[in-house]
Amino acid sequence: MLRRKILAPWPMPLTLTSLAMLLVLGAPSACPAQEPDEPAAVAEPTGAEPGHDAEGNHAVEGEANILEAQPSLAFYTLVVFLLLLLVLWRFAWGPLSKALHDREHSLESAFQDAERARAEAAALLEQHRKQMEQVQDQVRQIMDEAHRKAQAVYEERLNQARADAEATAQRASREIAAAKESALTELYEKSVDLAVTVAGRVLQREIGHDEHRRLIEVASQELEAVGPAGGNGQGRGSIA
Repeated sequence: MLRRKILAPWPMPLTLTSLAMLLVLGAPSACPAQEPDEPAAVAEPTGAEPGHDAEGNHAVEGEANILEAQPSLAFYTLVVFLLLLLVLWRFAWGPLSKALHDREHSLESAFQDAERARAEAAALLEQHRKQMEQVQDQVRQIMDEAHRKAQAVYEERLNQARADAEATAQRASREIAAAKESALTELYEKSVDLAVTVAGRVLQREIGHDEHRRLIEVASQELEAVGPAGGNGQGRGSIA
């Protein structure tokens, strides 16, 4: 990974060795080569004071030349530099490398946690979607079942009401027929009784034609008083 390559610790021994070699190789080249000893300086002109050159400038004896090669100084500088690198490598680059490693590990852990959380969130979302679809299907099934049950109950109640109405009508028809039959039977019995009574009266005494007609009319009036018109007609026919 690119992030791992960027945060990877530096190769400290290789870096220190490279710096040391560059310093050692560059130190002699930075100083000019020492020229061969020049002949002894020509005696100062007559009249020049000691300690002054021909132009009267004050000459400093033993003044060091900064461009002159100094091997001892280069050696000590190299030693100090190497010691400094060693100290830095021991007390600075080690903790820094450890901190970088820890930081990389924490970033990697955070990245993995984020990826895991994202995957879990996606899984939970998919599970929630499936549960919602299942709930919708269950609600739809419950509503369909309730509608079917309501329709069945409605049809059952309607059929029961029709059956009850038909049974009531048939019972009423039977009761009406029975009542009619009972009335006709009672009327017939009374007609018979009345006819027997009239016949008895006729047999008990002899009467004339006019008296017989009068008795028939009286019997007819009694039949009309105890029965309906149809019964009256039947009574007349029976008596006649």
